[in-house]
Amino acid sequence: MDHEKIVRTQTVAKETPEGVVIELIVSPGAKSSRIDGIDRWRNRLVVRVTSPPEHGKANEELQTLLSDFFESDVEIVKGYGGRLKTALVRCDFQSVESRLKGLDEKSS
Repeated sequence: MDHEKIVRTQTVAKETPEGVVIELIVSPGAKSSRIDGIDRWRNRLVVRVTSPPEHGKANEELQTLLSDFFESDVEIVKGYGGRLKTALVRCDFQSVESRLKGLDEKSS
């Protein structure tokens, strides 16, 4: 099972010279802001934010939530207006991987 989690983490997060790129599915307007886990079918991190998808509010909240979770600077680099987004976490791959390992896998 640990091997499966490592493989899943590597499909969600990819190391680049600038940091680690993470693929996301974001649900705005949620009851609470949280990181739900990894969607194994889409190979994306599932994140919910309370802010509505208006005037960049959800993206701002998403960046703050991810920055706190990864304890690093995070920038949305793709998908500003949609639910499928790409974020750049400015830290090393091992730090991101260790944070993602503890998350549940979602089968939705």
